[in-house]
Amino acid sequence: MSADARTAPGPESAAPRPGILRVLFRIEALKAIRRPAFLVTTGIFAAFNVIVAINAVRMAARRPNVNFALPDSWPEILQPPANIGPFFLGVTMILLFAPEFSWRTARQNVIDGLSKERFYTGKIIVLASLLGLFLVLPMAIGSVATLFSPSESGSPLVGPEDFNYMIACGLGLLLWGSGAFMLSALFRSSGPAMGIMFVYLLVEQMLSQLIAQASESLRSASDFLPFATFTDVIDPRLHYPVRLAQENARRAEQGRAPLEFHDFELLLGAMLAYCAVFLAVAFASMRKRDL
Repeated sequence: MSADARTAPGPESAAPRPGILRVLFRIEALKAIRRPAFLVTTGIFAAFNVIVAINAVRMAARRPNVNFALPDSWPEILQPPANIGPFFLGVTMILLFAPEFSWRTARQNVIDGLSKERFYTGKIIVLASLLGLFLVLPMAIGSVATLFSPSESGSPLVGPEDFNYMIACGLGLLLWGSGAFMLSALFRSSGPAMGIMFVYLLVEQMLSQLIAQASESLRSASDFLPFATFTDVIDPRLHYPVRLAQENARRAEQGRAPLEFHDFELLLGAMLAYCAVFLAVAFASMRKRDL
């Protein structure tokens, strides 16, 4: 009988108790801070945000017409990390999760008494923690940077549109993180998982072009492919009507069709559905396969 079978949990252990969640968080935190991959990826991401914030402060100091203050500058603070942050989160998730299979630490955890469900829950905690880190870090760095800007802040510091954009940035992180979670569980190696993640981006873009050329009716369906949905959700023009109006005014002057987006609620539902599928596939793979 395999170690997985001997340690398979009963129905009563499927849902981790609050005390177990604290233990799992402590275990995963200790693993992460000892991994150079985690420190390097988060360090590079933090440095990227610092550079973006410094450039914004310098630009506001040099050009009187440039405003870098809250709440007006939330799009400038969040858009750069919204574009690159999900990539860093996906890579970090793969580097923290996938090697546990090739290094046999996942199997050893189960042999030591940790059920597959709790091992999976531990990785969900990693995903949630990374999501919070990669969302809060640019917000904190950008907010501090505005204190050094000559621009005057308004009130309130966060408006409804800004709040929606923050939710959108979090959804983008969740989509990439859950996708990386699934690839880690399926391929169980960092190299193949990251390779498939990058290849998929190219495949989806080519597929979208083929669909658009083949049928106009199917073109709208291609807008709901994972990466296309992500691209629309993190676009500030979806959340800030003034920016969309300015863009459409420019397009009208150029004789181009106005830019249109699907409803945010519809895109939100699509992204959450993708995340649920990715996490469910990862769970099924971990339950059925020998660690």
